[in-house]
Amino acid sequence: MQPIQEVMVVGLGAIGGAYALKFFNKLGITLRVLAGGERKKRYEAQGFHINDTPYQFRYADPAEPQPTPAQLIIVAVKDYGLQEAITEMAPFVGGDTLILSLMNGITSEERLGEAFGADKVLYGICMGLDGFRDGNVIRFQRYGTMSFGKADNTQWSPEVERVASLFDQMDIVYQVPQNMLYELWYKFMVNVGINQASALVGEGFGAFQKISEAHQLMQDAMKEVLQITQKNGVKLTPADLEKWDAVLVNMPPESRPSMLNDLESGRQTEVEMLAGTVCRLGKALGVPTPVNQVLYQAIRAKEQVAMKR
Repeated sequence: MQPIQEVMVVGLGAIGGAYALKFFNKLGITLRVLAGGERKKRYEAQGFHINDTPYQFRYADPAEPQPTPAQLIIVAVKDYGLQEAITEMAPFVGGDTLILSLMNGITSEERLGEAFGADKVLYGICMGLDGFRDGNVIRFQRYGTMSFGKADNTQWSPEVERVASLFDQMDIVYQVPQNMLYELWYKFMVNVGINQASALVGEGFGAFQKISEAHQLMQDAMKEVLQITQKNGVKLTPADLEKWDAVLVNMPPESRPSMLNDLESGRQTEVEMLAGTVCRLGKALGVPTPVNQVLYQAIRAKEQVAMKR
């Protein structure tokens, strides 16, 4: 396989914007951001301000007559935007294209694999990247660590080797866990807890570092995911709750999870993908999910109020 030189980012939120910076103006790398129609016009007119510095990216329009395939496509859209993203990125998926999902949740890789072939898709998560996007403004303080790979990385596949070589070149901090499905479910559990509890409480990480009731709400939501994994074979443990606490205590107190930012900006949230998924899986596997049922109802109500403002 050829070294990766053509990179595309799909979804320019906090994660997409942060990693787009890693590739921007790097010698030997061509970076494009997927955007067509009115979105492309808006991006070209306004540009982006990332950590108070203006940037103008090169945009890939799905309607262009002879699209050049990307060698690596990083997908960082919201769950509810994935189907549209799949349609728009299709012209840029070629024979040696690899697709890395950095989305929240546990289903994006399967959906991308159904669309483009499972052999092209790598699992991925970001832990510790704090940030938000408001309009054309993106801010973050830290990248944290990316975990990526195939489901089983006992031996690295050529696809994993190829992406790791690029990340080494770009100084991207990453790890390739042996059991990537475990890591994916761990991140899902964390998001079910901190993202949703933060949206309900209305505060960022600091509240969950200092207020015991907020912390307990977060953990109670996470424990329902833990119980589901005892039935589906992933088998998260109480030690994984402690693992997240060790990360949480070092998060900037003023930083905020994305769902809280979405609510306060009047945008749709990913509650369907988080609490909705937990409730559906709990019902199918016989695991009670009362905390996530309440979170689902409360956040959906807050979402609808916020979107009508």
